[in-house]
Amino acid sequence: MILRLGILIACFCAAVAAQAKDVVAWHVSHFPPVNIMSGPFENEGFADKTRSFFQRNLMEYSHQDVTQGYAQSMESAQAGTAFCRADMLKTPEREKVFYFSQPVYFTSGRRLLVSNDIFLQTRGFANKNGDVRFSDLLGQPWAKYSYVKGRVYFPTEQEALKVYRDKHPELASENSYEAFNLLKREEANMMILYPFEYGYYLRLDDLAPSHRSLQLAEMEPFSYAYFACSKTPKGKRVIEAVNSIVKKEEDIYSWLYYYKEWVSHEEWQRIKRFFYKVTTNYNEN
Repeated sequence: MILRLGILIACFCAAVAAQAKDVVAWHVSHFPPVNIMSGPFENEGFADKTRSFFQRNLMEYSHQDVTQGYAQSMESAQAGTAFCRADMLKTPEREKVFYFSQPVYFTSGRRLLVSNDIFLQTRGFANKNGDVRFSDLLGQPWAKYSYVKGRVYFPTEQEALKVYRDKHPELASENSYEAFNLLKREEANMMILYPFEYGYYLRLDDLAPSHRSLQLAEMEPFSYAYFACSKTPKGKRVIEAVNSIVKKEEDIYSWLYYYKEWVSHEEWQRIKRFFYKVTTNYNEN
């Protein structure tokens, strides 16, 4: 009887403790393979898995995922709502309303994906660093650029596309996957894409790689991404806790292997070199 009473008291105390935990709301939106909210790889995105990893280690909180787009997150942060995201790029505008963690992700920037049959032609426009200028390529008669309506990645692209869009409305798409399908069907021969997006589309359609990528002179070759929480007392505490978890990693961050699942071996080696270069410099400073 005493043993049974003890068990009941322990269960009750555990339940009360669980209820007493502060709840962290995590905004999540569909951007495969960062976050995958539907389809055959649901919840297998590299940010999905990274967010779950940190949630398990932020044991002082309970966690709730909430479907919200980036624009909605910005509005919520401006309104002072307490929440976090596990998939943010840093911008001056966002820094006004978000606390950012140390870099959590190390990824390649968007690259120019080209069909094999025009790869040598495009390489002919490369500078001494191997980069190509987007406007130089777009002006070539053999260029068939698959683009997403209303999306631009850098100012000079917008200028170069003004005339191109009017001449080639058949190469416009509503999203990146539709743009990739034009490339797959050989109706287009180039597009701008993250390497991890390309890896996702290959897995989604069970395809072997059949394109090459080039660095664009107008874009950074690598980028960081972060956890971010709205500027509230809770948000500041969560970011401090996230940074503590990051600092405990003794080698390449364990969650970066979730990113590895979506990219080629060559891309993963590039990321590892970038990681060790910047983290070594950071530690030395």
